[in-house]
Amino acid sequence: MRSAKHWTSLFDLETSYSKGEQEKIKDIPNLDISLKKSNKEEETPQDPIKWFGVLVPQSLKTAQKHFQDALYLAVKIANVQAQLTKVTSQSESLKLLKKVAI
Repeated sequence: MRSAKHWTSLFDLETSYSKGEQEKIKDIPNLDISLKKSNKEEETPQDPIKWFGVLVPQSLKTAQKHFQDALYLAVKIANVQAQLTKVTSQSESLKLLKKVAI
């Protein structure tokens, strides 16, 4: 996953969802934010901050950066939450197996 500091615009990003990178963890959903793969023929999206002209206030640039960082962290949190759910589920099933075995 790329650091949010390298993003230029939210229009340049895409969210992907996969069921895991390995077969044994395929039950854990995995979210990822990465730069879109674009064709040369397509028009490149413009950074919305440029809609405000050349002299963009620094506070607006800072707000955009903080929003992008928050978006990146939200995806990381969603992935951790999915992993915690999976571990909790496995723990409960192991407790049941232990209880049945005794």
